[in-house]
Amino acid sequence: MVLTQPYLPTGQPLRYDDGTTYADSDVRLTNATTYEWQHSLAEIVQSLLDAGLTLTSLAEHRTLPWQALPVLVSTPDGWMMPEGQRDRIPLAFSLTAAKPADS
Repeated sequence: MVLTQPYLPTGQPLRYDDGTTYADSDVRLTNATTYEWQHSLAEIVQSLLDAGLTLTSLAEHRTLPWQALPVLVSTPDGWMMPEGQRDRIPLAFSLTAAKPADS
């Protein structure tokens, strides 16, 4: 895998003219151009903290339920990086946050 897009936010959206969606690459979109803004993990977590929420869990995941990248391989647990690359970068993360009871 070669990283070609910035990880940290640039203030500008990434433009894609693929005409497909990660949910089903066989479906062709009527409006083929999409825009995405990157958000670092720090930006996401800090926005929750700034909103007064308490972070209660944070986890990183080696699998995805869809083939987000062409290099991913299907396994019984989901889509993963190829053998030998599985521990190099997480494919997803999950977190939970709670509003304090006194709010």
